[in-house]
Amino acid sequence: MKKELESRSELRTRDYFWRAWVLVILSCSYFGRGTVSGQQIKKSGETVTPTANTRVAGNQDEIIGRLLGIVNELKNESDKTTASLLQAEIADILWKFDEAAARSIFRLAFDAARKISTDDSSKDAKARSEAASQSRRRAAAIKTILRQYGFHDKKGAEVWLQEFESELKDDRTAPSTGKTISQQQAELVADLAVGLVSQDPKEAQQLGLLSLSAEDIPSAFGRLLMALRGQNKALSDVLYRQAILVMRTSGFNYNSAVVSLTNYEFFSDGRPFPDASSADVDLMIQYFADAASMQATRARSGNAHTSDEQALMGQFYGFLISRAMAIVARNSPDKVALLQSNVSELAQGISVDQRQQADTLASLADQRTALLNGNDGDIESRIHRAEQEKNSSTRNFLLRNLVIQLMRRDPEQALEVTKKIDDVDLRAQAEDDVYLVLLQNAFRGASYDEAKRLALRLNDINRRAQWLAQVATQVSSRTKDRAEAIDLLSDAYSIAAKGDNTAAKLEVLLSIAKEFVLLDRERGFDILSEAAETANRLKKPEPKTNTFSGPMLKVITMTVVNGKEVSTDDTVTLDSIDFNQITPFTERDYLRTSLVGDNLKDRSLRAKYFIALARSVLHVPRQGPGYERTLEDILSGSR
Repeated sequence: MKKELESRSELRTRDYFWRAWVLVILSCSYFGRGTVSGQQIKKSGETVTPTANTRVAGNQDEIIGRLLGIVNELKNESDKTTASLLQAEIADILWKFDEAAARSIFRLAFDAARKISTDDSSKDAKARSEAASQSRRRAAAIKTILRQYGFHDKKGAEVWLQEFESELKDDRTAPSTGKTISQQQAELVADLAVGLVSQDPKEAQQLGLLSLSAEDIPSAFGRLLMALRGQNKALSDVLYRQAILVMRTSGFNYNSAVVSLTNYEFFSDGRPFPDASSADVDLMIQYFADAASMQATRARSGNAHTSDEQALMGQFYGFLISRAMAIVARNSPDKVALLQSNVSELAQGISVDQRQQADTLASLADQRTALLNGNDGDIESRIHRAEQEKNSSTRNFLLRNLVIQLMRRDPEQALEVTKKIDDVDLRAQAEDDVYLVLLQNAFRGASYDEAKRLALRLNDINRRAQWLAQVATQVSSRTKDRAEAIDLLSDAYSIAAKGDNTAAKLEVLLSIAKEFVLLDRERGFDILSEAAETANRLKKPEPKTNTFSGPMLKVITMTVVNGKEVSTDDTVTLDSIDFNQITPFTERDYLRTSLVGDNLKDRSLRAKYFIALARSVLHVPRQGPGYERTLEDILSGSR
């Protein structure tokens, strides 16, 4: 590998010096105009032009001018949500250099995000799901932009939010839309409300109530309810009661919000929380009884159901036997007989596969309750019960769940259980879950030989390379063994290079390059250039088709390894790439680092690269409001 990198290095060095002269000429021509100016963007069609500012010079002038150019380029980006977030990040960086220009860019980003529209009128379930996903992205973008702007100007952000809320309310009462807001607006309003809980609980509640006037309860409602409960339970109680009323008036159709409403009032074993009022407990229990009766009536009717209706019936049946039955039995035993009768009738109206999934969910609920109560039973008998499951997907799911429960207290036994998982991919993931726990112990004990051995056992090729690079970092900083660190990084590179061209490969190459440049500058730059070439070969992933026949559940486990919170479910995507690894390159050779970024073909990735470059040159770290990573990021496949 070393000879290969050296030969490439000679070619790229010649290319570097030739292109450096070109960039110098362009820079002199471009930056005769100066740097950022205030009040530059008032309308979406206008461009940003810099004016003289003597506070920054040299590379800072160049990168500020580059950022302004990127703001204008992003207006042509097809993904308006991503473009608005990148524009807002640029505004955040520029604030201390030219506040007026930064304000203008923030406004441009905010207006672009709030004007994004999606069609949620389709009757097709897939199309509705995609529209809801886009609405959540839009809401998250607006929320992020307001938080970033609010960090610099809290009152200004509040004015923008009030302006936006007024638009939504005006649209709600417009003759063309009637009294009900669209599902897209409901998703947006609920997401915005979540972000307001800590600052203005009352306003968050009002937005939450507004979101309940759509056709369905929005997906973010559960997060809003729980967040508001932590701030002001009197306010959240109003939301709780209104949501139950909405579910009643909409015909008792199953909505996942019922899970959040139940968790709002009850422990996992069915006991009400100490602060739950008897009236609110009775309200929920009566809803269970009435909804079960309605669903049983529909099942008895024998009428044909759409695939969506059938799926909802199965989900509601699973909820009843795994959660609602225990609550009713504990708090209102006189309603148990009728509820059981309705549940039995409902079971006749769903498929065998749906009943199996529901039974699995109930078993997992029992396991969780037993574990919380310190009575998790004999592990061998639980393994045996899982192995008796006839449905292979369900069996594998149960076994992985056992692996997760075992891996922290007995990782070796957990690895033995992974061997019983039939599905190759799920078994590999379960093994990697255990290896991450063992890596955690190895790093904690500074056992770097053991950490290397474990890293090489990881099934995921990019994680294998990533953790070898992490071991190299520790060896270099703790033992000062430069030669061994270089060997480890060379091994990591060789592994990563064999992988498919994916976002995960791009990120691991960036990480390896970052560690290499600290030890061997030329090899570091070579791998950085290769990372850019990998980025240019990436293709947008095709939408995944769900063919999973097992329980529609997802178990996510997090492990802190070497000070970082990681998970085998944490998937690297193009959205999650931020190029924060290029800081040491910028410190060593700004011009050469900049030239690598010029080779990126994708507009959004190129923008991210130069944003990272600007943060390094201007000393503006990527931290503060709007940059925090959430569990929702992991669930959605980004980080």
